Amino acid sequence: MEVVTTPGATVTAPADTVVNLARCRHPAVARVAADALLRIGDCSPDLLMHTNEARHSKRGRAAARWPLSTATPVPESAFETLSLLAIEWLGFEVPELQVSIRGADGTDYRVDCFWRSSGIVGEADGRSKYVMNEQPPEHAVWEEKLREDALRRNVAGFARWTWHALRYPAKLQEILRAAGVPEVRAPQWELLRTLAAIL
Repeated sequence: MEVVTTPGATVTAPADTVVNLARCRHPAVARVAADALLRIGDCSPDLLMHTNEARHSKRGRAAARWPLSTATPVPESAFETLSLLAIEWLGFEVPELQVSIRGADGTDYRVDCFWRSSGIVGEADGRSKYVMNEQPPEHAVWEEKLREDALRRNVAGFARWTWHALRYPAKLQEILRAAGVPEVRAPQWELLRTLAAIL
C-alpha cells in the first residue's frame, strides 16, 4: 500500500484509499469514491482493479471487484452515481449518461440520463443546481423550466428526482415507471434498503 506524506498528514494514495473503501464499506460508497477518482483523472479502472488484486490479504477482495470494475468517470457528482446505482438495483434499464439532446427550440441540451431505447430523459436534481450561480434562484428555476419544456417536446418521456427519492427507493421506482422507463430485471431490495440507510 502506497503512503503519501503531505504537510501535516500522512495518508494512503488515492487508489489505495478507494480500494480500502471498496473492501470494507457499502458498494455505493466505493462506487462514489471510484467514480470521483476517475473523473478527476488521477487513476484508471485497470489501476484500481490491479491494486485490489495485488493486496496480500484476500479479505474484502471479492466484494471490491464489483464497485471497482463498474466505476466510470461520466457521472458528474455523487448524486448522479448514486442515482445510477439505484436505477440499476430497481431493475430498470441502465441509461446513457451526460447525453446531448436537441430541444424543440434548436438548442442542444446535455441531460443526466437518457434511455435511448424508449426516448426518455432523466434528471437528478439537487438543490445546488438552483443556487450555485450568482443569479436569483427563481431565475434558475425559470431557465430550467424553459429547458425542460424544449426537451419534452422532442422526447417520449421525462423523469426528474431529488435526494428524497434515493432515500425512499420506492418513490424513484414510481417516478421512473410513470415516465415509461423499461424494467428489465427484478429489483434488488436488500441493496436498496442498505443504500437508503447510508444516505
